[in-house]
Amino acid sequence: MKFVKWIAISCIWIHSAYAVKIRKEGLIPSYRPDKLKIILCFVPYNTTVIIVGDRIADFASAFARKKECANVYGFTAGDHDFKRLDDFGRQFPNIKPRFGQLNNIRDGSQLFYSTLAHDIPEEFYYHFSGSLLKPKDVRRPFLFGPSYQIPTFNFLAFCKQQKLSKIHVIRLDCGGNELRILKSIQKYLRDAVVVLLKTYHQEIREGINQFPQVHEFMTKQGYELLSHYIYDNVIGDALYVKSKYVSAVFRSKEL
Repeated sequence: MKFVKWIAISCIWIHSAYAVKIRKEGLIPSYRPDKLKIILCFVPYNTTVIIVGDRIADFASAFARKKECANVYGFTAGDHDFKRLDDFGRQFPNIKPRFGQLNNIRDGSQLFYSTLAHDIPEEFYYHFSGSLLKPKDVRRPFLFGPSYQIPTFNFLAFCKQQKLSKIHVIRLDCGGNELRILKSIQKYLRDAVVVLLKTYHQEIREGINQFPQVHEFMTKQGYELLSHYIYDNVIGDALYVKSKYVSAVFRSKEL
């Protein structure tokens, strides 16, 4: 049994080791970490998940399928993505879709700056998310998609309304606004297990929070960076796990 556990953990660690490599030519599918498999090693069966972004339907459905007792709250500002998320919600009653974005300000509505579809298919490369922050990098015209008003929900108020005492998994893909949201929900970060974040390494939007600031904050909250894949030195995907859970799994004396 210990041997099987060691093999499983070794495979996950290899995924993570590949993930930290920077590939200037873009994403290489064989090096892409399986984030869901890694997450499932750490979270309880009846986990609570909050996902915020504009292309979240596939991740939400995959999680709901693997964890039937999980509560998966999904917030998306993409019309097509919301339709897919809503369809998945009919298949999996543990998916709870919302149109709009959770953020650090009060409930209301804000202007959302969407992005255009990338020439390269997303599964072979990456995408830039839409955001409440205005794009400024004219070298990347696909950042300048149509803008429209979307509902916004205060993160803390939503959790109080839903009577959520703990959030085990938080995924934020909010176009550079991630750090402001994280700072507003520090009380939930104390008990969260896994945090997945889109990271930014260039100032492509006004007021964007870049990776060094985010990493410093997450480290102070007691998290370890388990994997971080950076695309073209512009954006990346980071997976943080609470240090005590990393110690329990990877540094167990049983191993």
